Amino acid sequence: MDKYVKQITVHANSLFTREERHILNWRGLFDSLIMKVTQSVIKADPLMSNTRPVVIAGGCIRDIAMTNDWNYVKDIDICVLNTSYTNETKLVQEIGHNMCTQSSSKETALAIRYFYADHEGTRSNAIIFDGFFTGCDTRIQVMTSEAQSVADLFASFDMRACEFAYDGSHIYTSGIQDFEEGRITLNYKKTGAPTPLDTLRRGFLLSNKYFKTPHPLQFTRDDILTLANMELWR
Repeated sequence: MDKYVKQITVHANSLFTREERHILNWRGLFDSLIMKVTQSVIKADPLMSNTRPVVIAGGCIRDIAMTNDWNYVKDIDICVLNTSYTNETKLVQEIGHNMCTQSSSKETALAIRYFYADHEGTRSNAIIFDGFFTGCDTRIQVMTSEAQSVADLFASFDMRACEFAYDGSHIYTSGIQDFEEGRITLNYKKTGAPTPLDTLRRGFLLSNKYFKTPHPLQFTRDDILTLANMELWR
């Protein structure tokens, strides 16, 4: 069953929070990136493309929502949902190649590789594009995911503070709970993180990133020790 995810429909009469307005300030760029990836999906799979939603998720949307400052954005992660690299390898490769034809001459790196498995070991995702699109100087990573919805995607995230997304029609801001509480919540604390050392590293980076902002995030000693023990006994 999907976990609860805060979802706001984007339309002219919506009443938005400050963080949601921050995301909409960059809607033109986000919509153009979603369209580029969607076009690559349609070209590769014209009959089933409507079953493969494209969503910008994670740190980019979070950093814009919380700061409205593009200087905080390191890269842009775009997910093609309901798409399995393991079971649809040729299709996934074709989507990646289609995106390379739209990329800028600054740099194009097609990187189709195993990315990670979720904490149950049942899903595999693949990075299928790693580079730059024309009109955007920020590095873009496009990946496939077997998650069938944004809530399903969020369930695979290691930290609740990363649960921000935009799909062109909806804004998802479940991760704002961590900023309201001033602490990082580990989604894998009970189920076991698949890569505890990486989660530990990212937790320190995220806490440091927001340390001097109006929304600091504490990475608690208990969570640090939990992850360290997970890594020790892997």
